Amino acid sequence: MTQEHYQVPPQDVAQYWHLFNPLIQKAIDKSGNTDFTLDGIFNRLITNVWQLFIVLKDGELSLIYVTQVISFDSYNVLNVVFISSVDTKKIDMKYLQKALEETAGIFNCRKIIGGGRKAWLKALKKFGYKDVTYMEKEL
Repeated sequence: MTQEHYQVPPQDVAQYWHLFNPLIQKAIDKSGNTDFTLDGIFNRLITNVWQLFIVLKDGELSLIYVTQVISFDSYNVLNVVFISSVDTKKIDMKYLQKALEETAGIFNCRKIIGGGRKAWLKALKKFGYKDVTYMEKEL
């Protein structure tokens, strides 16, 4: 079994949007995050404000992940916005971690952060992730 990951160039996102749109919608639905719309996500991807990556397993689309690079004064952070697998395929967490670390390296990031369902934390703790406090207040 071979796995590989690639960034979808921003200029190619529209051409393949019919493949990625349902996967991103699935991630939105599972996370319960209503802060984003598909149109907004599409616009961020085609302008490279966010980045879209695909993981191929034996040449077939296995999962996608969407990232955002956040720049601080002294370093960059890779924010993993969405992860979504095709159908109900099990995610190879070891490979996903490798892909995320390589992606972080491309953008010269010192940290990887992300949110999502609580189950992600349990799965990611063995890769060195920790739970940090996050505050939110609606205005």
